[in-house]
Amino acid sequence: MKIRGLGFFAFFVLGMIFPFDLVFSQENLFGPTRSNVLQNTLEEQTKTKERIQETLQTRLAEKEEKMREKKESFFQEIQKRNEESWQKAKEKQEEFQLRLRQIKDERKRNLVERINQRILMMNQDYTRKFASVLDKLQSILERISQKAEEIAPEGQETTALKTAIDQAELMIKVAREKVAAQALKQYLIQLPQEERGLKDAVGQTVSQFRNDLRDVWQAVIKAKQAVSQAAKELAKVLGEIKINKMRPRLTPTLTGEP
Repeated sequence: MKIRGLGFFAFFVLGMIFPFDLVFSQENLFGPTRSNVLQNTLEEQTKTKERIQETLQTRLAEKEEKMREKKESFFQEIQKRNEESWQKAKEKQEEFQLRLRQIKDERKRNLVERINQRILMMNQDYTRKFASVLDKLQSILERISQKAEEIAPEGQETTALKTAIDQAELMIKVAREKVAAQALKQYLIQLPQEERGLKDAVGQTVSQFRNDLRDVWQAVIKAKQAVSQAAKELAKVLGEIKINKMRPRLTPTLTGEP
């Protein structure tokens, strides 16, 4: 009886010094439980995602700044080219007007001048439209690139997606260069010495203009196709991520849990 009473007394004193829930908790008796491990894992994953999101935001901000600087540099280069070609175009226009006055038939003279002005106006309109299309494609590609950065932590294979994005950026750059070069072209009909050669001269200039415009449009089409391919690759990766999340995951069984 004395031994049992002493044992109870010792148990009581131990409980006063160390709380019973601390001494006899499952974590102290059997190690960390599965719920505690999962909770800690979720907390670590949350912190990791937050750090990744901060890194992505920084990278996206840097990328947007580089894209803005690249656009400004591109337009500055175009402005420089315009200034350089303006004087040459002015000289050619003056020479064209001088040759135009030598055409005796007023009807033919007015017709040639209207056709020449029409070509110049159409060139400005089409190159402006092409530039607008490329701006829209660039905006779409930037969103695709941003989404690719966001899904990078998922661990999915994105090599094909990155390759498609790089290819699209290259195609847009090539198309912009062609549009810029086309916008600077001055189509002036090469007037012949004799009036009977006017028809052939006008036809050659119109044909050259159409061919040049077709080449630029083909470059824009290639840029559009490249951006479309990048969008398809992004959709493919997103679909694979969705499928992986829907698959049942096996959770490891902790042997230390009672």
